[in-house]
Amino acid sequence: MKGDKMSVIDEIKSLTLEKAQEKGVNEAKAFTNWFLSEMEDYSEEEVEIIVTDNPGDNGADAIYYDEDNLTLKIYQFKYSADFNYVCKGYSQLMEAVKKRLDIKDYLKKAKKLELYLVTTCDNHDDLVIKQKNSKKSMKAYLTRQGINIELEYELFDLKRFS
Repeated sequence: MKGDKMSVIDEIKSLTLEKAQEKGVNEAKAFTNWFLSEMEDYSEEEVEIIVTDNPGDNGADAIYYDEDNLTLKIYQFKYSADFNYVCKGYSQLMEAVKKRLDIKDYLKKAKKLELYLVTTCDNHDDLVIKQKNSKKSMKAYLTRQGINIELEYELFDLKRFS
């Protein structure tokens, strides 16, 4: 199994490096672009629009609002195997929901909120525990704000990529 994980991570790194060279961006940004275009099936044009990854993004690396299904998707990417660094992604998703005005506007009309943490980390069981705690905190926050919305948390880690 460990060999399988290594081949998966090697493949992701190779595809990410290829995307970085193609786009002239760093590998973390390339990982974001690769995931959104290849795994989520967004077009290159959509990726350019929805990626917000910059120092002032308040924890949202990409945001997509699906008008047809009234679904808001917020992505946090961690191109890292460092568990503690990756766990910060959960608090960054919370920060995005609390601080970004565009997200607050979308939440007024959305019926569903989907939060994604995407990483190359290999601590699946520990990340799932953090995810459950984070989902509970997010649901409590939304309830306190008077926002009644379906909430989903998705974890894409090395196990999910396998």
